[in-house]
Amino acid sequence: MGRAEIQKILRHTGYMARKEVFITTSRFNREAPVFISMIEMNIRLIDGDKLAELTVTDGRGTCVKPTSHSADDFSEDD
Repeated sequence: MGRAEIQKILRHTGYMARKEVFITTSRFNREAPVFISMIEMNIRLIDGDKLAELTVTDGRGTCVKPTSHSADDFSEDD
């Protein structure tokens, strides 16, 4: 994700949001943080590595014991 994608989203909000958080499971290109530093908005970029770190730090999305599931554990209604 880069500058062009961030600008496109900000145009939809009219650059009026008090705070923006952009999350990607991959990485931001070099242009993204440079662009963010040039505009006067409270914007946070969270890439896949940071998202994984936050998930483990907060204890969310982690499992304290191994689990396994088979296809039989899920019905068509789930």
